[in-house]
Amino acid sequence: MDKYCIIYKSSTNSLPIGDLFRVLFLLKNKKKILLTDKYNFKNFNKFKDIKLDYFKNLKKYQKNFKIINLYLGYKIKETFFDINRYIKKKISKKITYDVFNNLIKLDKQKPKKHLLNRKKIKVGINWQTPAKWNIKSYPMEKWNKLVKMCENEKNIDISWQKGKKLSEYIEWVNSCDIIVSIVGLGTHISSYLEKKTILLVGPTDFYESSLDYNIKKICPSQRCKVHKKKINLFYKHCSCMNNINEIKIFKELKNIIKAN
Repeated sequence: MDKYCIIYKSSTNSLPIGDLFRVLFLLKNKKKILLTDKYNFKNFNKFKDIKLDYFKNLKKYQKNFKIINLYLGYKIKETFFDINRYIKKKISKKITYDVFNNLIKLDKQKPKKHLLNRKKIKVGINWQTPAKWNIKSYPMEKWNKLVKMCENEKNIDISWQKGKKLSEYIEWVNSCDIIVSIVGLGTHISSYLEKKTILLVGPTDFYESSLDYNIKKICPSQRCKVHKKKINLFYKHCSCMNNINEIKIFKELKNIIKAN
């Protein structure tokens, strides 16, 4: 079986941590080691299937591992996949959206189907977005309506997004049975953890979400004038998320629970 060595280091212009989870998802059932820095050691030592080592020890893996370089600006000879082949300048969602299609073509695999096994289902509401991408936000009024419908169900427990630190955030996602989420880091984590996920897809999306049958995507009934032509572009007056019906989310949530 092939072994993979993934290089990821925090820096000023580093890939978002969500993109690292995208790669980890694609290699979910493969033997792999993550070479990273001290900061990320604390976050990823919670994953038993991911072996960790420090970036400085790269040489001992180059002979027997396929190298996946996710460290922007750092060139390595004879890599299996190198992010620097695809990103030359500043990172943007438009650029990173389909970069990993190239990795998918090289080593495609299916995730395991996650089954619910508790009578009381914990549903995580993953609602927060970065300020610079507030157009991905689902209106709080709609979140509250969805939660109110859920609270009328005896077998659903609601948990709002928790964890200021990444390690705490990962623990919260892992504690949930189903995640209802905007497109963002929480989705990448839940996908890697093989959680049932309802993904609210408005102005942004990522390619692998269509490959994961633990993810059910719900799109707007109508997209704004910009995103009906092309997604992953920032448009200040986007109305996409307003056009996702909370009743549709609730029905899908009920379907997932019923099917398990």
